[in-house]
Amino acid sequence: MVQLRVEPAEAIGSCEELMALAASLEQQAAQRYRELAGRCGRGNAPELATLLSELADRAEEQGRRLAASSHPASPAEPRSPPAGVFDDEGLASASPALVSRYRVLSTAVRNEERAFAFWSYLAAHARTPDIRMAAEALAHRELEQVAALRRQRRMAFRAERSQPASTSLAAPLAQAESRLLARLQDRPAGGFAPDREGLAELVTHGRDNLATLDRLPEIESAGGAVSMPQEVDELAMAEFLLEAYLDVADRSQDEELVREAQRMAGRSINRLTWLRQHSAWRDENDHKV
Repeated sequence: MVQLRVEPAEAIGSCEELMALAASLEQQAAQRYRELAGRCGRGNAPELATLLSELADRAEEQGRRLAASSHPASPAEPRSPPAGVFDDEGLASASPALVSRYRVLSTAVRNEERAFAFWSYLAAHARTPDIRMAAEALAHRELEQVAALRRQRRMAFRAERSQPASTSLAAPLAQAESRLLARLQDRPAGGFAPDREGLAELVTHGRDNLATLDRLPEIESAGGAVSMPQEVDELAMAEFLLEAYLDVADRSQDEELVREAQRMAGRSINRLTWLRQHSAWRDENDHKV
């Protein structure tokens, strides 16, 4: 689960105010998804434009419901959306040719996870029990959205993996691991010893995964082509590789392959968790500067 990059500063005084804030977040998401859909449409990527339009429609509908949920006859005044929750993660500046359905859904999943973290934070710091219960309900709704989007993302992953290598930006799992390992080896760890130790452990995990792929090339065959664009950050690379290993563990009928894929997935989960935490810490410090 991703973490918030900016600690919420909102002081919520009523459930109506909370719902207005929730509506503003949905409206922001709808607007951004709509803008991205238009860009993909102009970039001759109609399937992505349709997907983004569907995400926008869903957010708009939810925003309308939230805006009038407390007092339908007199909905609360609109509020500015909270900072640090919605992030297009570079989709707005990426070429549509380098954006996949999987990448769009991954971005949507992480946005919902940040929204869950946001409402959970507000619930924990609520002034009154009714505000706490309303924030917890919003957090629960975000978890439901995360689960639904993750199912769509897994389907997109499998569909993209099944594409012929000659028609996709494909790279074997070992090449993807090597790319991520090279990024991690060049990455500054920060000034604290735990950061340095954690990064060293990630490098070891990457080498262990590469050694396993070298020893059991059948994992490559079971994993298929990894359709991963060249210009993605470490978080996206780590998440994509985790999906690949989980997919091998889910689909393989070979007990050894399943066992090794699960071990690789375990190492990948640790890697992804560290990267997310370190990224959140770095973003927070950049924000303070």
